[in-house]
Amino acid sequence: MPGNKSFIISLGKIEKDKDKFNYDLLFENYLEIVKRCRKKANRGVAILASLPGRRYPYVYPRDAAALSRVLASLSLRKSLTSRAFPLLKDLAIFILFSQRDDGYWGQRYNLKNKEKSIYRQEDNIAHSMEVILNYVLTAKEIGQPILYKNKVKLALRKGVDFAMRNYYRQEIDLFFSTTSIHESAIEKGYSIWVNFSYLNSFTKAVKFFEQEREEREVEKIQQILERFENNVFRSFKLDTGYIRRYTPAGDIDFRPDVTLLSPFYFGFEDPEDKIMVRTADTVRHHLWDPLLGGLQRYLPFTEDINTHTHAGNGPWMPYTAILAQYYYRIGEIEKGDELLRLIDNYRTPEGYIPEHLSTRERFEEFIRLEWDTGLDYQKEFSREILLPDIPFNYIVEELNNMRRAYSRISKWCNDNKNSSFIRFCSPLLWSHSEYIRALLERERKEGQNEK
Repeated sequence: MPGNKSFIISLGKIEKDKDKFNYDLLFENYLEIVKRCRKKANRGVAILASLPGRRYPYVYPRDAAALSRVLASLSLRKSLTSRAFPLLKDLAIFILFSQRDDGYWGQRYNLKNKEKSIYRQEDNIAHSMEVILNYVLTAKEIGQPILYKNKVKLALRKGVDFAMRNYYRQEIDLFFSTTSIHESAIEKGYSIWVNFSYLNSFTKAVKFFEQEREEREVEKIQQILERFENNVFRSFKLDTGYIRRYTPAGDIDFRPDVTLLSPFYFGFEDPEDKIMVRTADTVRHHLWDPLLGGLQRYLPFTEDINTHTHAGNGPWMPYTAILAQYYYRIGEIEKGDELLRLIDNYRTPEGYIPEHLSTRERFEEFIRLEWDTGLDYQKEFSREILLPDIPFNYIVEELNNMRRAYSRISKWCNDNKNSSFIRFCSPLLWSHSEYIRALLERERKEGQNEK
């Protein structure tokens, strides 16, 4: 495939030819990007979070879970099954064989199937379980055999047991975490994201074990869910809207955060529920980037040791696409289209979608105030969020990844002096996955889904 192939099929193209446009053309381009990130591993095949040599040359369970949701949907389309399902299978098998004997999955893995985790991230078991479950449930639906079925069952049992033993707090019936999606202690405590992640994976596990007639496992997980599910909604849903977390001391954290969309994102809340609508409005109002548009992940405060900005604050493309999913789901097609057009405007010439954006001024301020002073190092490698006994070589490797990324941006700024924005990590498969998931919602709402 030529290196300069464009992956852009614009939303304008869809709208112009809406009576005859085949969404599969765009989905096929997405699968080509996925294939570019697919690399042979020591055990199986890995699908990296981004292209080799870029900022994230690893398999991340969180990113893999987002990817697996889309691959599962595309596998159900007869025209795409033969292309999407093998990728879903590759992804699941890599994750399956990355599990530790005690049931643990970590933050990330390299092509040697070696764990390269830095942070305490307690949601990775939930995400890894979902990757495997999306594969086996999809295989069942399309009549494909499940590879390593006995190992899959054992891995799911071990995952449930490890999470319950190490992260679940029986006194409050919630999962505790140090970091998760944001990889900082801004989430430490009982966060909405982590708890809905586990609600999602445990619910899917029940469905799979029911299909397999594993009554003992079904009963075991259902007993957990009977207490846990009710408490998740009781704890995080207030009349004023959802809340992002409880601190370790039990204080309520009301700060705006994209994770407030978790109940919708994981499929557990009616998007038209008045509390969910109020929450989505809060996210849009408080996190909209005033210069570039799109959603920031949280409000940036440089002096807060738990606030990481990564090359300068700005909108994140995956979160912007998740908000588009929300608007499509409730029938606000134009609002969803507005967000996808915004993302289209920030693609690279090849059509790649970055992780997030910033401005030249914000990037230069980040370098001056955080990178050059070592403040960013203190934030990224705070002992509070690091795994215990982490080899220092892992930190050096991550620092080199960061340095290369920032050097690449600095060079780009010098070569593109008229540009008003910078891109960070293009392509990021997570961004592309959420964009495609938004288009799947759009297509479903239009009633044009052809399988």
